[in-house]
Amino acid sequence: MHLQSLRPGQIGGLEDYVRHLLTAARELDDDTAFVLFCADYNLQSFADQPWETHVFSAEEFAALDAERLRAFDLDAWFCPLLILEPAQPGLPSVVTIPDLQHEVFPDFFSPEILAWRREHYRSTVERADRILTFSQYSKQQIVEFLGADPDRVIVTYLDGAPSLAAASPQSCEAVRQRYGLPTEFFYYPGASWPHKNHQVLFEALGELHRRQSHRPTDPAPALVLTGADVEGAVDLVAVSRHYGIEDQVRLLGYVPAEDLPALHALSMATVFPSLFEGFGIPVVEAMRVGSPVICSSAASLPEVGGDAVVYFDPSRPAELCDRLAAFCGHDPLAAVDGDSRCRQDLIDAGRRQAAAFSWRQTAESTLGALHRVASYRVIREQRPGVFVGSTGPMVDPPLISVVTPSFNQQPFIERTIRSVIDAGYGAVEHVVIDAASTDGTVDVLRRFRSERPECFDYVSEPDRGQAHAVNKGFDRARGKIIGWLNSDDTYEPGCLAAVAEVFRAHPECDVIYGRAHYVDADDELLGVYPTRTEFHWQTLAHECFICQPSVFIRRRVLDAGYRLDDTLQMCMDYDFWIRLGQHFQVRFVDRVLANSRMYEDNKTVSRRTEVYTEVFRTVKKHYRRLPFSWALGRAHHVWDRGDPFFNQRHLTWLTYLIAGGILVRHNWSKPASWSGLGREVWVPIKAQIAKRWRMLKTRDSPI
Repeated sequence: MHLQSLRPGQIGGLEDYVRHLLTAARELDDDTAFVLFCADYNLQSFADQPWETHVFSAEEFAALDAERLRAFDLDAWFCPLLILEPAQPGLPSVVTIPDLQHEVFPDFFSPEILAWRREHYRSTVERADRILTFSQYSKQQIVEFLGADPDRVIVTYLDGAPSLAAASPQSCEAVRQRYGLPTEFFYYPGASWPHKNHQVLFEALGELHRRQSHRPTDPAPALVLTGADVEGAVDLVAVSRHYGIEDQVRLLGYVPAEDLPALHALSMATVFPSLFEGFGIPVVEAMRVGSPVICSSAASLPEVGGDAVVYFDPSRPAELCDRLAAFCGHDPLAAVDGDSRCRQDLIDAGRRQAAAFSWRQTAESTLGALHRVASYRVIREQRPGVFVGSTGPMVDPPLISVVTPSFNQQPFIERTIRSVIDAGYGAVEHVVIDAASTDGTVDVLRRFRSERPECFDYVSEPDRGQAHAVNKGFDRARGKIIGWLNSDDTYEPGCLAAVAEVFRAHPECDVIYGRAHYVDADDELLGVYPTRTEFHWQTLAHECFICQPSVFIRRRVLDAGYRLDDTLQMCMDYDFWIRLGQHFQVRFVDRVLANSRMYEDNKTVSRRTEVYTEVFRTVKKHYRRLPFSWALGRAHHVWDRGDPFFNQRHLTWLTYLIAGGILVRHNWSKPASWSGLGREVWVPIKAQIAKRWRMLKTRDSPI
């Protein structure tokens, strides 16, 4: 970790970010070690960390290059403070760019700093393997302004100070006495940089005082400000004097972190009028310790505040004045755009919103990025210049996301997860969407997330069925390639590298499928899935010749809005293949990619009647008719009550008669299709007649 730019007490929230991240990473993962490249002015501040440290002078930092870094035997290079240094580290690299404020408000920066940022940020994005940033807003800007690949930009939300907790009445009173605080005040924690927008707050407070001037018994509240002095600061005393409120503004400067909860709690509300934030740590801290928040609607702040704060346009002082006035009477906020919540409602909502953020999550996302890029080094060392299993030129392997829906699959889920691991592909993320299992599945998922936080995650909550769960996984997936692996199926070793290579070699291809095996509950081979090696959309009407776990799609399929139909419970995959086959290029891979598990309790087997009902409805919706092949399969199931997976299909004349009845019933309203259906019916009947004739001749022939 490159820490030359960390000057204690001088870089604001980025210093807290680095320190809290290191602490959380140490608690989360004992197997990952950081090597800290420090300067003499910050080395001592990391004395409480267990990591290996090295001290460099400015000249030694400037001389760092790939050759010198090779001596430290590192797996990845992490620059958490703005840019990639050195520009060519010779290692897989991750860089944190918190925001692009300089592109939105260039006037807030000197020409020299502006030019430096524009030059180095762009070259960093071009060279780094991953970019970390603190909000979706910042990610969007990095993609828009710097042309970054969105798949390489990872959002790692932050949190407030871990030590912050709700203040006790005793600590509140002590803080009030210590700073001589007024009875009623609004609180703004923020250094006096221009983007912190103190001027609009002062103007709004001045207007509030003018409104309240005719009510001497109910004066407007004061304003308390905290924040260290910074270079390029706004002269807050002069600005407050300009708006005639210098007597109502208290400038406390820097205050110890342990006093912040009491300041939040004593205030009528925490006000945050900032014009620009890459995240907004003070908003999280205010919500966590129980202060209602009046917040700017700019930049990333709505992501942080959610629906738990009262927003205003930071360019409109009158709007902020209205928000402040609504708090003065301690009444419900009915005057604020129809917001009927009272102060306590906002406090409760704020605590719930703050609980969504944690440094543990920040560390998980960061370690995930570091482990992922470190795996690229392993791939390069295994096969220099190529993908594992590839014959093409080396580029970073595309991230493959595997989505697994699950509910009470404890007997199989571990084998499913291990098959993804054993596929042997470095750039993979596996997301399990569990429907609140109660059989021990969640314990297995929790264990794998603890062991492999960089590439495995899960959620466990009720859902509306398998298709809904898969769609939730699709929405979470970040890969350029996406696979769907049910919680009782498995992948074959090497399949993911093979899939990546096919997509690389065929950029026009959007969907690929391969061969698959049927296996039983004990992983014993039952048979081969009847896969067709040529994809024809019309043939798909007659049979589902694509095995679901053998399918992989490009991200652009999801970006085009395609998802499973979550009104289907049995054949959502078949419906998906039909829709994809109409609009995207589909390609067969002549390789066994997956295993589909068949056993008596399997949904496809145990609920065969429901399967046929949904298949009939699906085929008729897309092809406007029911083919004879499906009617014949249903007839066999009706007559023998068997299933082709476990019972050999015996077709009799009665079976054909039942199938004919099914066919007429479902196609009665489509007379235009009768001639084609007649040919479909005649072909198998002709084959059956020929078979019977051969049997008779064999029986009657002399021995």
